[in-house]
Amino acid sequence: MNVTVLQEILGWSKDRPAWQRDALRRLVIQGELTTDDIAELTEICKSAQGLAEPRDSAPLEEGHLPTAGTAQGAVALESIFHHRGVNALAESQSLKFGPKLTLVYGDNGAGKTGYIRILKSIPFKVIARKP
Repeated sequence: MNVTVLQEILGWSKDRPAWQRDALRRLVIQGELTTDDIAELTEICKSAQGLAEPRDSAPLEEGHLPTAGTAQGAVALESIFHHRGVNALAESQSLKFGPKLTLVYGDNGAGKTGYIRILKSIPFKVIARKP
């Protein structure tokens, strides 16, 4: 059985906080998060910490994933965003990737290894395919 990227995400999400699992469900179903989604997810997160009234959340489940044979586009990593806390990377940085090849270069201590650590933490296998 071939495991899809979304099935990998579903498995990975099982031990994530409720707001993250709900966000994943919304992303799978809608393709993006609206401003209202972000406000609702914020309230779910706050309620889990006792900072707001209790909120229901709906985690990503197998039934939310597209069925086999459903047309799915290729998955590509377009960028990574770093808020803070990885090596010496400056706060709120992002690294955008080109469609074919991206070179990351810079002086020692500029943050190249920090971005590699972020990429290594992605829980998916990368499969290279020849065109």
